[in-house]
Amino acid sequence: MTATKPSEPADVTTTGHEHPARADGAALVIIDMQRDLVCDDLGELLPWAGDAVVAAAGAVDWAHRHDVPVIWVRVQRRADYADAPSARTDLSARRAGGARRLVAGTVGADLAPGLEPHAGDFDLVKPRVNAFFGTNLGALLHRLGVDRILVGGVWTHMGVEATVRGSYDRDIDAVVLTDACAAASRALHEHSVTAILPSIAVTITTAELPQ
Repeated sequence: MTATKPSEPADVTTTGHEHPARADGAALVIIDMQRDLVCDDLGELLPWAGDAVVAAAGAVDWAHRHDVPVIWVRVQRRADYADAPSARTDLSARRAGGARRLVAGTVGADLAPGLEPHAGDFDLVKPRVNAFFGTNLGALLHRLGVDRILVGGVWTHMGVEATVRGSYDRDIDAVVLTDACAAASRALHEHSVTAILPSIAVTITTAELPQ
């Protein structure tokens, strides 16, 4: 039996007659770029996250210049953690060792340094990994007339990938800005952007956004 090769990323120069990341009908969705997830205890960006945050900031600037709606997706919890995942298989909870992160009203739930929302941006709080689950993201995109989302964020193999899968299931095109995504594990990031995401989305870098 011949092994099936993973799908190749779309060539942005040959995909139809329109750029897959064109501004009309698009929204930029930035996922989970929050201090508790991408910063150390001193509030400095972790080495694996720094370049992705800079790239995401550039994508946000591009979106604002092209009148593309920006949706900041954040996860946050109640102070008593009553709304946190309770599954015993939740790796992030086990790694945190019982420490409570992303609590509403704390600095840790804020966006990472260098990411500044503008008036008119949308702030969407999600309860779980997929930004569509338990939120009004789908309704918001419909209301905005969006049929394509440009996605960046952390972690690539978790929040980004889950949201792109959710987009695919809803027949909403997705374009993943790979340099605006990151994960603590480089191997997991690379596996997601090379083996998984190209089969359900277009993958480009922020340098390939149309000017």
